[in-house]
Amino acid sequence: GIVAGFLKEQFHRPVCIVTPSENGLLKGTGRCIPGLDLHGMLSTCPELFERFGGHAGVFGFSLPKENLEELRSRMNGLMESILAERPDALEEKLSVEKALEPAEKTLEFAAALKQLEPYGEANPKPLFALTGADVYNVQYMGSEGQHVRFAAAGSDGRDVSCVLFRRAAEFADLLGSGVKLDGAEYFLVSNQIDFTPHKFIQHLKLIRWY
Repeated sequence: GIVAGFLKEQFHRPVCIVTPSENGLLKGTGRCIPGLDLHGMLSTCPELFERFGGHAGVFGFSLPKENLEELRSRMNGLMESILAERPDALEEKLSVEKALEPAEKTLEFAAALKQLEPYGEANPKPLFALTGADVYNVQYMGSEGQHVRFAAAGSDGRDVSCVLFRRAAEFADLLGSGVKLDGAEYFLVSNQIDFTPHKFIQHLKLIRWY
């Protein structure tokens, strides 16, 4: 579930992780993006499963190994039909609350946001706009430099730590040219285990470079 959720966030695609289970069955765990109902899609072929359950955003199932290819074929066919009707079905649509003023980024505000937890399908984390951020401190990672970490500084002077996994080559030219970016950020607060003072944590979703 954790891996599926990470991949869904990273690539904005429905994700299903299938692994061997007991009695020769395969176990599937998945996460789906907003606007699609992969659980509903699975419900169109119940005869393939030993059991399955969940809802539009989270699902799980078990099925005989020999049914996996048939399941993959049917899901691909359903997705082709959806994309024929809605070509933008896989495009990420962000709902941004507002652009926070520097004076609003306080521990008190972060504590107030925490009262909205737990976040989930029906209660997503609030997103706030980050515009005109300067990119700096670019560091390539991985055995072949395939990942890249960088900092983005907004107009309020606060840094957002950013990582692009497996996309360093795609953005290498931009990252080396003093680029700015627009994004949407989660605004959280964390108390470190070593009892150092609270610090702000901002997680960025890239919108565009310029």
